[in-house]
Amino acid sequence: LESRASRLKENMEKLTEERDQRTAAENREKEQNKRLQRQLRDTKEEMGELARKEAEASRKKHELEMDLESLEAANQSLQADLKLAFKRIGDLQAAIEDEMESDENEDLIT
Repeated sequence: LESRASRLKENMEKLTEERDQRTAAENREKEQNKRLQRQLRDTKEEMGELARKEAEASRKKHELEMDLESLEAANQSLQADLKLAFKRIGDLQAAIEDEMESDENEDLIT
């Protein structure tokens, strides 16, 4: 009976040790699970923030492209106006030169 009681006591100690190890392992797994859940939640929040930033960047890009088109059209219009102004200046200079030549011719005639 004593040897049997001793064996049962040893078995009980082994089982208690195994239980403690399993409990410790289970606690570690729970902690790991909590960390992973927290990481997952943080990653989802980060993804949402990145998606929001991407949408904002896309909207700004579209606005800037529209502004660029508008500025290019204004630039073309201003270049056409400048070309016309240079043509008018040239015409005016030619007219002044013609007037000056005709004045010189009149002075020579008189």
